[in-house]
Amino acid sequence: MFKLATVIMSCLLCCLPWYALADTPESAKPNEASLADAQTLPDTSRLFASITEQGILPLYRALDKKVQRLVTQSEAFCAQTDMAHLQALRSAWQDTLLAWQRTDALMFGPAIANQVDFHINFQPPKKLIINGLLRNDKAITPDSVHQGGVGGKGLSTLEYLLFNREQSDAKQLQAFTAGKAGERRCAYVQAVSQLLQQDINTITAHWQRDFNNYADALRTAGAGSPVFVSAREALDLIIRKLYQSVEKTSRNRLAKALGVGTSDKIIRPHALPAWRSGLSLAIVRANWEGQQQLLVEGGLLDWISEHDQRASTQQTLQSLRDALQGALALPVPEEDPFLQLEAGEVATVQTYYTQARRIDQLVQQQLAPLLGVQLGFNDNDGD
Repeated sequence: MFKLATVIMSCLLCCLPWYALADTPESAKPNEASLADAQTLPDTSRLFASITEQGILPLYRALDKKVQRLVTQSEAFCAQTDMAHLQALRSAWQDTLLAWQRTDALMFGPAIANQVDFHINFQPPKKLIINGLLRNDKAITPDSVHQGGVGGKGLSTLEYLLFNREQSDAKQLQAFTAGKAGERRCAYVQAVSQLLQQDINTITAHWQRDFNNYADALRTAGAGSPVFVSAREALDLIIRKLYQSVEKTSRNRLAKALGVGTSDKIIRPHALPAWRSGLSLAIVRANWEGQQQLLVEGGLLDWISEHDQRASTQQTLQSLRDALQGALALPVPEEDPFLQLEAGEVATVQTYYTQARRIDQLVQQQLAPLLGVQLGFNDNDGD
């Protein structure tokens, strides 16, 4: 009976059309696992250890050092208010801003607890709050600034205090030396810098403290972690936050300024991030550097490559590596992007947008699906 069934089956196969006997689709080939379908993700202890040690902690350690220098430079500037110290303070602010932007894909855990991220970089700054604090008679201290709310503190508030496109550097320096008003402005800069250090330390301490830290919670995801019941939960969170970062970079930071996706197609230089200081494209580059730190140095792409040998997956990973490398290989523009857009010159910003959009599409349409991560609705109006 068995032999008869075998003969019948052979005959039926012979009668099938040629396309039914073609190679098995890649996604269904035996011995080529799909991480999207895996009930248990392989080797995640090594993955999360690598992401934590090589991807995340270096970014937060660097951020810690930059904000410490910012506080030091704010104190030095107010002790000796001259052009050299103003430029040194601006440089320290820039380094802190960019170090923060490199952590943009890490907006989870300690970074968003009690909305500390909004305290660090709420945008846009609330000029009414800032000017109110500068003009009243109440002493400007970290506590009084904190009581004023997120709109009068953080990195964007410092940019507002330190940069003014309508004034020369000499005129801006005078704002810090003009008697009592200048003293209050200096006190404000120092207070905001100190609050920034406190808020950033709140995040970094939770990642780096000796016991019960968030790094250990991530390393042990699915293996006794107090935060992540499963490894899948941790991986999904990392990919979703990565996507929020790449989407924010392309759609919010660049597309709006270029008029892409708007009904009137009007170029809006003021829609650029950090337009007062001219660091708009430097922020984009910092975002890319952080994304690369997580994906490449953190070992996520290598882990995927090792455990999903399908040709389509390998192609996706290489495309993403190439896109990140291509982004970071773009020349740093010598001219201020705000002035370029104001003059109707869009080529440089457009090039950055095109590259950012490419990374956005790769993460959304290829990386997330091959890992089985559902991205869902994404609202990136905040920063």
